[in-house]
Amino acid sequence: MEEFNKEIIQLMCETNIWKESYNIEFNSKPSGQSLTFFIKENEEKLYIAKLFNYMQGLSDDRLECLGIEAETIEEFENKLSDNTTTLNVEEILECIYLSKRSFNRYIEVCVNTEGLFPKLYAFKNNIKIGKRFYGLLIEEFVKGLSLTDEIKIVKRNEIDIYDYAIDFLVKISNTIKRYTDYGFVHRDISPDNIIVTSNKPVIIDPGFIKIIDRNSTRLGYMLGKDYYASPEQYKGLAVNVDFSSDLYSIGIILYEIVTGKNLLYRYMVIEKSSNPHEEIIKNFDRTIEDEFFKFAEQETTKNILLFNMIKKMLQVDRKLRFYDINAFNDAISLLKGGR
Repeated sequence: MEEFNKEIIQLMCETNIWKESYNIEFNSKPSGQSLTFFIKENEEKLYIAKLFNYMQGLSDDRLECLGIEAETIEEFENKLSDNTTTLNVEEILECIYLSKRSFNRYIEVCVNTEGLFPKLYAFKNNIKIGKRFYGLLIEEFVKGLSLTDEIKIVKRNEIDIYDYAIDFLVKISNTIKRYTDYGFVHRDISPDNIIVTSNKPVIIDPGFIKIIDRNSTRLGYMLGKDYYASPEQYKGLAVNVDFSSDLYSIGIILYEIVTGKNLLYRYMVIEKSSNPHEEIIKNFDRTIEDEFFKFAEQETTKNILLFNMIKKMLQVDRKLRFYDINAFNDAISLLKGGR
């Protein structure tokens, strides 16, 4: 970890945000696309450093077999293209492409938006540590709890879980509206990627974001986490997503907030279904409905509306979900009014 710490300190010194009173703590929890480090003063977390391993899909043994000496990731890719090894060169190049694209997209959307993602302070897109290459960024630490931890507190304090879910949906809808204004689809919304602050939920980790007016995603990619991925993402059609794909993920989260159960996990892992998204719709008005209202003292209008909204968000056919952001916001307004 010493070499990682050295690179983090150097970048922060170059941008005049490092202080001698700071210390660096590695985040040992799995964090998706990157290695993450907390920059702290005493015990207060101030910044997060993220290192994107461009060669994440390449094991140490395979890297050793290649025997490539390079000073930049671009030089490594060029030499790899000319390599006569029996390793699957195209597969390795694809992994590098995806990792680099995720880092560059992360930087682009943070730089070109204000207040939508954590503030970005510094970045460097070509760092060599050992025989591997990384992208490094420094961003603000968002003070709050992950939605995963927040839900545990809500249930422990016996807060009305339906009211909490509705409040969460209302607040997160404002973020989805801003995404559509920018032409974004996040493609990786999950409870671990949502930080609940005192003002609003903040969706983090925008490395998989799709920018609607571009077509840079290649066919065959499964982007996002399996248990929150829309049907189109799950089938490797991330290139075809739209805002309703993010709504699908939020629908899965809403059901999980109320019941503590992840529907996709149930049908993928427990039921071992080859068509988990279809199974959800098939069982929605039976076992899923019974489970949803199990925690309600009475089935109020708001609870019923919330259930119906989730069902619409989880349709397999995108045409049956909310057809645009205005229709979604209209439904939110009706939900808030209890009509």
